[in-house]
Parts: sequence; structure tokens; C-alpha cells
Amino acid sequence: MSETYPPDAAGGDAGSLAALPVRPARGVAASAKPAEGIAARIARRWWVVAICVAVALLAAFVYLLITTPIYTATCVLSPDRRVGGVNDVAPDEFLAAQRELIFSKPVLSAAIAALDPSTRVDAGGALASEQSLRDALQAKISTGEQVIYLRLDSPSAQAAARGLNALTAEYLKVAGDQKNTAAGTMAELTRVRDQRAADRAAAEKELSDFRATANVSGTDADKSAAGARLDQLNAALSAAQVELAAADAAIKTAQDAVADPAKLHQLIEANRARGIFAGLDQERARVQGQLDAAQTLLARQRQSMLPQHPQVRQTQHTIDQFNARIAELDGRYGQTYRDDLTRQREAAQRKVEELKPLIEQQSKLAQDYSTKTARLAELEGGLKRADAALAEVDAKMRDLAVSAGSSAQGPPTMRIVQPAQAPHHPSHPDRTRTLAIALLAGLIGGCLFAGIGKSKR
Repeated sequence: MSETYPPDAAGGDAGSLAALPVRPARGVAASAKPAEGIAARIARRWWVVAICVAVALLAAFVYLLITTPIYTATCVLSPDRRVGGVNDVAPDEFLAAQRELIFSKPVLSAAIAALDPSTRVDAGGALASEQSLRDALQAKISTGEQVIYLRLDSPSAQAAARGLNALTAEYLKVAGDQKNTAAGTMAELTRVRDQRAADRAAAEKELSDFRATANVSGTDADKSAAGARLDQLNAALSAAQVELAAADAAIKTAQDAVADPAKLHQLIEANRARGIFAGLDQERARVQGQLDAAQTLLARQRQSMLPQHPQVRQTQHTIDQFNARIAELDGRYGQTYRDDLTRQREAAQRKVEELKPLIEQQSKLAQDYSTKTARLAELEGGLKRADAALAEVDAKMRDLAVSAGSSAQGPPTMRIVQPAQAPHHPSHPDRTRTLAIALLAGLIGGCLFAGIGKSKR
């Protein structure tokens, strides 16, 4: 909307009012113009971006000026032939052994001693001692390529190249010396191994022959069985001796009871259940039955006949015979009991006499088994010692084969594929990378600072 003005004092008409200028209302023009964008704001404040880039590049140049450059010399070593074939050393073990030799104290000290003092000084401490050289040296193994990459860091490019070349020269020298001595050592170890292999074969044969002839296994089960058998026989002998002593005591008791019929009767009654009097009991019962019948007949005869009648006298005579027979049978009970005790004693005595030789024989067998078991253990120990001695020689030959590269194809020789040369550019700091990072950081920072300013309305 626009502002209106009142007519002037002269009383102007509508035409004169239309000729007057019209001013827009406040805020109309501001709202009609769009706000400024971020890209336009950054473009308008380009000088902020330029300043940030300049500051970042200046900081990068200062960093490059004050930072001591580090140069990395590189050398590549490789065997003269590929290793790892049949009956050959493994490539990883061989290369690892060469790396250990490079980092060994003799090689490091010889490399430092071979350098002139000025080179050691230019190296800035990297070649001052064995430990410093070990810290500055890097070795990377590539099993697939079968190469060793050696890198040496130093503030001086020339010192890095010279130090690495001196190190590889001393390594090749030490490796050559080891290879020369390894041939004689391997021949001696081969002779020793053949002898120990023969000793092991002899020990194994002796053990096998002894097992076949001695018929022992040396196991705990066999030892337990032999001991259990001997214990069983000893227990049986002790029981037989107890039975023999009991039989002797019973015989003595029976002999003492002969003069005492009551005591003898008690012994007979106490042993009747054993069945030793079964025959006597049957015979006595038969005679007793006959006696009872004769006594019954005598009683009937006395009722009708006189005592002097021949039939009465005959029956009385028969009764007397039966009584004598019963008395005879009663006397045989004691003898039968004594005979049974005698048989028990004889059985116990025979058992004792039979067990004693068995125990003696089993004792000899157990002693012989113990002797054979001890001999078996001795032979087994000898075989184990022979195995250990042979394994020790095999380990030495293996270590020698890995360290010196000895194999059936002949020992490989390490050679320098790429000698160390003085690098033209330092490996640290990387100027291109540093300036690129500074430029990128300046651009990002400048855009941020330029974009957060007030927009122009």
C-alpha cells in the first residue's frame, strides 16, 4: 500500500495530487529481495578463504623447514634359486633364518665397524650402535616372491645407502662362512645320525626279541594277576595249616575222651550230624530191631515154657549175641570218630604238602616275572633314549638346513637383487603429501570461516 497526502491549502484538485511522487512503505523493498545464499557468501568473502589457504601453506612450509628429513635406502635380497621343493627347506623358514642372521649381533657390529666415522656421524645416530642400527633397520619377507626387502632410515641419504650396503656385505660374508662350515658339520651330523639310527634299530630288535621269548607285557594287569595268584596260594596254605592244627587238636581230645565214656558220647553226638556214623547207625538199628524181636519172643516163651526149655535157652542165647553185637557196635563209634579225624588230618596234611611246592613255584615265577619286567623296562627305556638321541640329531640337521640352506638340491646362495642407492627425496616428511593436506585444510577452514559470516541484505 502507498501513503496518501492531504490536499494543500490552495485547494488543489485530484490531478495535482496524482502528480505527486509516491514512496513505498517501509519493509516492502526488504521483503521483496531474497536472502543471500552460502555459496554467494563464500564467493563474496573469497579473501577469507585465501587467507586460510595462505596460513595453512605457510604452516606446512614451516613444518617442512624445521623437520629433519629422513631418507630411506632400500635393498632387495633373494636366493639364487627357488627353495621349497621336495626334500628342500621351507621358504618361510629359510627366509626367516636369513632375517635373523641379518639382525644378529655379529652382522650388525661388523657393518658398523666397516663404516667410516663420517658416515656414522652423518647417519644422525642410526649407525652409532648395534641397537640403534637394529631400530633403524626394517626387514620385510615376501614368501611368495622369496625375497627380503631391507630398509634403513637415516637423516643422510648417502649414509643410509652406505650403511645398508655395508650391512648386506657383512651379511653375505657371514652367510658364506656359515655355508662353508655347514657342509662339514652336515657331513658329521649325517654320520652321527646313521650311527644313532643303527643303535635305535638294534635296541628295537632286542626289545622285540625279548618280548617274543619272555612272554611278558610289563603291564599293571599282568603284575596284579601274578601277585593275586601268589596271595591266593598263600591264603590257601594258611587255611590248610589251620585245618591241620584243628585236626591234631581234635585227635588229642578224642584220645583223652577214650577213658571217659560220657565225654566220648558227647563228642559222638556233637559230630553225628556230619554223617560219619551213618553206617554204624544203620547196623545198630538193624541189630536193635532183631534184639527187640528176640526179647518179645522170649517173653512169650516164658509164659508157656520153663526156663530150662531148650527153646527158651536158645532164644536167650540169641539175645545175648545181639547184646554183644550192640556192645561191639557202640565200641566202634569212638574208633570211627578217631578214624574220621585221622582222615581229616591226612587231607589237611596233603593239602599243605601240595600247596608248598605250588607257592614255591609261583614265587619263582613272580620273581622271574619281576626280573623280566625290569629287563623289559630297561629295554624300553633304552629305545626311548635312542629315539631321543636320533630326534636330537634330526633337529640339529633341520636347524642347520634352515639356517645355512643345506638341502638335497644343494645350499642356495643369497644374492643382492637391488643394491641400496641414495634416495633423491626424503621418505619423511612427504612434501607433496604435506602441502596437499595443508591446501585442503586451508580450503575447508576458509570455506567454514567465510560461510559463518553475516549475510548481506
